[in-house]
Amino acid sequence: MIMRGAKRGLWYNHKTGEGGTLLDFVAVEMSGLSSARDDFHRVLQDASRLCGADLDEPLDLAIIQAKAAARIAQQAIEEREETARRELIIEALKSRSEPIEGSPAAAYLRSRGISQVPRGWVYLPSVPDLPIKHARYAALVVFGEDDTGQVKGGQRILLGPNGTKAEVEVRKVGFGQVNGYPVRLNKGCNGPLIIAEGPETAAAIAQVVDHEVWAVFGVSGFAGVSVPVGREVILCPDQDAADSPAGKTFSKAVQALVEKGVAVRIAIAPEPEGSKRDLNDTLIHQGAEAVRNAIKAAKIVKHCEAVDCDECISLPEISAEDARLILRDEVVAGLRRPGVTLIEATLGLGKTSATISALDDLLATSDAGAVVLAVPIHRLGRQMVKDIRAVVPKRRVVQVYGAEAQDPFNPDETVCKRLDEYREQASLMLDVEELCSVCAWKDKCLHQTSKSKCADVYIVSHQRLKSDGLPLKQWQHLLATVVDENPVNALVSVSGRGVPLSALIEAPTRISNKEGWQSFADADAEASLKRYRKKIKETIIANGEGYLRRQALEKWTIEEVDGARKLEWRRKINDPSHPEVSGNKSLPTINRLLKEFGRLLAKDESHELNARVEIRKGGQGLEILLNTLRPINEAWLQAPVLMLDATANVEIAALLAGQELAHHVEIRASENISVKQAIDLSGAKSHFFARGRTTGNVERISNWIRLQTLTDGQTAVISNKRTIEALDLPDSVAKAHFNALRGLNNMQETDHLIIIGRTLPPEAAIARYVAALWGEPVTGGLVRDASIKRIEIGAVGKPQIVKRVGTSHSCPKGQAVLAMIRDNEVIQAIGRLRGANRKAPARVTLTSDAVTGYAVEPAMLKSEIKLSNILWPMLSRGVAFLSAAQAAKAYPDLYASQQAAQKVFGAANDWTTFPIKSLYGKGCAVATIRTPRSRNTTIALIAPWITDVYEEIEKHLPGALVLNVEWPPNARATENAAQVHNEAQHAEVLESAAANRMRKLADPDGVSRTPEAIEAVWDWAEALAKKLQHKDAEDGNA
Repeated sequence: MIMRGAKRGLWYNHKTGEGGTLLDFVAVEMSGLSSARDDFHRVLQDASRLCGADLDEPLDLAIIQAKAAARIAQQAIEEREETARRELIIEALKSRSEPIEGSPAAAYLRSRGISQVPRGWVYLPSVPDLPIKHARYAALVVFGEDDTGQVKGGQRILLGPNGTKAEVEVRKVGFGQVNGYPVRLNKGCNGPLIIAEGPETAAAIAQVVDHEVWAVFGVSGFAGVSVPVGREVILCPDQDAADSPAGKTFSKAVQALVEKGVAVRIAIAPEPEGSKRDLNDTLIHQGAEAVRNAIKAAKIVKHCEAVDCDECISLPEISAEDARLILRDEVVAGLRRPGVTLIEATLGLGKTSATISALDDLLATSDAGAVVLAVPIHRLGRQMVKDIRAVVPKRRVVQVYGAEAQDPFNPDETVCKRLDEYREQASLMLDVEELCSVCAWKDKCLHQTSKSKCADVYIVSHQRLKSDGLPLKQWQHLLATVVDENPVNALVSVSGRGVPLSALIEAPTRISNKEGWQSFADADAEASLKRYRKKIKETIIANGEGYLRRQALEKWTIEEVDGARKLEWRRKINDPSHPEVSGNKSLPTINRLLKEFGRLLAKDESHELNARVEIRKGGQGLEILLNTLRPINEAWLQAPVLMLDATANVEIAALLAGQELAHHVEIRASENISVKQAIDLSGAKSHFFARGRTTGNVERISNWIRLQTLTDGQTAVISNKRTIEALDLPDSVAKAHFNALRGLNNMQETDHLIIIGRTLPPEAAIARYVAALWGEPVTGGLVRDASIKRIEIGAVGKPQIVKRVGTSHSCPKGQAVLAMIRDNEVIQAIGRLRGANRKAPARVTLTSDAVTGYAVEPAMLKSEIKLSNILWPMLSRGVAFLSAAQAAKAYPDLYASQQAAQKVFGAANDWTTFPIKSLYGKGCAVATIRTPRSRNTTIALIAPWITDVYEEIEKHLPGALVLNVEWPPNARATENAAQVHNEAQHAEVLESAAANRMRKLADPDGVSRTPEAIEAVWDWAEALAKKLQHKDAEDGNA
C-alpha cells in the first residue's frame, strides 16, 4: 500500500493481481467482494462502520467539496515531495554503494552460480542513518532504468554475514519506481528479448546466452513492462502452480502482451511445477547447458478465443517424454481424487495407455472393486479390451454392448438381430428382457452375454452415463469411472422437431400402477392427472411462442411439478397387449417438459427464461421443442470420475459432469508438425456442390491431391463424408471424414495431411446446443466475415498474431459451441498424425477458417491448384510439358491447338512462381529439353513410375532433345543408365547437317564433339542470328 504522496491509500497484491482504492480494500477484506463497484452501497456502509461513522447523520456537501479541493492541492504538493524523496534515496544509495568485488554481495552471487557480475550492480553496506526499511542490513543493489538509461528505482536484496540470505520475512526491498522500469542486462545485444522475474534469474540467463535480458521485480512486473515494438520476447517465469495467484497473474500478463501483438514465447524452468524455482536454480543444480536448452525450447504462446482470460494462454509445450511423466502422475491422482477430474492432453501422448497402466494398482486396493471405462464408440472399446489384456493380463475385462451397437463379427449388422422389435418395445417403455428371453439369438447375443459377465474392468458407451445402470454385480463397488473423449453427443439431446401440444395433452390418463402410491384412489389420481394436463396446456398457451418464461409458471409450485411427474409415471402400462400401450411413448417427453418447469422454478427470480423449452407454431398448432442436458448420473459420481480429452472446454465439461470440476490440468507436448493454412480457399461444401451436383472444383482439388501423392510421400485426406466420396481418390491415399475421427490410428505414418473444409454447424443448431447446455437463449448469431485472430509464421519466420476474415459467433457461449464442433474437430483431424510421437516432421495443409491454436503458415492455394490442374492431366500420362506448343503437340486430345494450350497456360500466370524443381522434383524427374527447331529450352516433369525418361519423351514428342535431367533422390541407377542414352542422343544431333553447318561457322577447324561443345554452338548460333537478324531457315539459325 502506498503511504505517501498523491497515490496514498492505493494498494496492490502482487501475488493475486488485486488492487485498488481503500474502498476496494474494504470490499475484498470485509465485504467478501472483488471490488467496491460490485456493491458500492454495501461497501460504503462497511467502511463507515469501520471508521465509527454515524450512518444516520446528514452530510454537508459544502464541507465535503472544500475538503476535496484541499485534498487535491495537498496531493499535488505531496506528489512533488514524494518524487523528490525518491530521487534523494536513489542518489543516497548510489553514493553510499561500493563495488561488488570482495564484498558479501560477491559471495552471495557465487552461491547463486553467478560468476559474471552484471554491470551497474553494487554492494551497499549497512546504512542505519538512511530512512529506508531494514537499513541495518547490507544488500546487493540492482537498479531499474527507463528507455533512456535513467535510474527510476530498483531493489535491495538483503544479505546476512558472509553473503548469506538475510533472515527477514521480506528480503527483497524495492525503492523508487519499479513498475515499468526493469533491470537491463546485456544491453544492445541482438536476438530476442528475454524477460525474467527476479534479478538473480536474469543474471543467470545473461551469463549463458548472448541476448538482452531484463528483470521485472516479480510476477506482476510482466504486465507493466513496455516491450519494444516488433521484437520477439521470451518470458521466463518462476515455476508457480498454474492455478496459484502468481500463476494466474502471469497468465493475465501474457494475454495482455499477446493482445498487443507481441510475439511471445515462454521458457519454462525444468523444475517441479509449483516449486517456485526458476532458471537460476536450474543453473545451480543442472548447469549452464540446461538453462540454454530451456531458452531454446521456449514455446509459442497459443491464442484461444472463446475462453475466460485466465484460461486464454495454453500451458507452455514440453517434450513428449516429460509430458507423459506428468500425464501418468495426473492420471494416477485423478483415479483416486473425489469428484470429477478433467485432463486435457496433446493427442498421441497416450491418455488411454496411461490410464490402463494405472488400473492394476487401483484394482489392487479392493477385492470387490471394479472400474468402468466409457467410450464414444464401440470400435474404441474393442481396441481398449485388447490393450488392457496386453498390459494387465490377469485382470478380467468385458465390453458391454448395447443392442444397437455394430456387430464386430458382422459389421453390416447390429448386435440385436430383431432391432425393429427391440426399438418398438423400448419406445413403449416395456421390459425388453421379456423379448430377449424368447429370442432365437439369445445364447449368442453380445448384448445379453456381455451383461451377464463379471469383470474387473467394464467398458461401456457414453450413453450409459446418463442412467443409473452401473454394469457392476451386486457384490461389487465402483472404484472409478474413466470417460474417454467428450461425452457431449450422448448427454445432450438437441432436435429441431417439435412435439404437438395436442399430442401430449391427449395422451392417456388412466392410472394402472398403484404400487407405492397411497395418496389417491385411482379415480382421484386420474382426476388429478387430468387437472395437471389442463394446467400444462394453459401454461404453454399463456407462454406463447418463444422460450419458456417464468411468468407462465406463476400458477405452479415445485411440489406440484413433482406430483405431476409421479402421476405421469404411474400411468405407464406394462402390458404389451393393452390397447392404450402406445400412450407410453409420450411419457419421456411430458416428464422432460415437467422437469424443465421445475428447473426454472428452482432458480432465483433473476432467471426469467428456460431456453431448453421452446414453443412455436406448427402444422398442428403449438409445438414444443425440447433441447435438454442429462449430465452424468449421480450413481457414477459416488466414486472418482476421470474425464480425458484433447480438446475440452472447462465450462462445458463441468456442465456435462453436473458439478464443478475438482481438478483440471492441460498438458501440451511439442509436436513435430508444420501447418499451412489457406487464406484464399475455404473448402466449404458449397465450393464442391451446387444444386445437388458436383462442381468442377471437385476434379480440380482431386487432381491437386493426386499430384501431392507423387511428391510428398504418404498422403492422407480428411473432409466431410460427401466430399471424400466425390473426390474419388485412389486407395493409396488414406481417407477419413469428420465426426468419425476418434480412435482412428491409420495416419500415424502419413507425411502430408490435407484437411478440406470443416464442420460448420447451422446457426439454429448452435442455438439449440447453447439452450441445452446452459438453459439460456443464445444472443447474436454467426458472423460470416468476422475478424478472427490466429498465430501465423511471418515473412521472417517469426510468429505473430494476425486477424483474418472467418466465421465466428457473437455470443461467447455460441462461440464456445462453435469451437467445440468446428475447431476441435479440425484439431482432432491434425491429431491423427500423432505429432508428439514423430521423429520426422509431418506437413498439414488446411483449407478452412478453423482456429486451431497451431502457428500456421498462410498460403495462397488457388494458383497452385490451378497449375496442378494443368500438370496432372499430362503427368498422369507420363510427362508434363511446360510449354504450350509442346503440350499441344504431345497431347492433341487435351489441347485442340497450340492457341488453345496457350490460353490455358496463360491463365496459369508465370511458371516461375511455381516451385517445380524444389517441390515436385522430390518425386518426379525434371528434364530440360529442346525441340529440333526451337532456340529455347523448356522443362518437362516425368512421372515417378517412368523408368526410361528419354524413351518416354520420345514417345510423346518425337525428335525432342533431352539436355539435362534432375533426378529424385532414390533414382541414381536410372540416372546412370540414362547417361548412356543422353550421350548417344547428343552424338546423333552432332552428326546432323545443321550441326555441321553451324560448326563450320563457329570454328572452321572443328571442335570437340561433346555435349558441352554442341551447347556452345547452339548458344553462339542464336546470338549470331540475333545480331545479323538472319532469317535463313536452311542454315538452321532462325
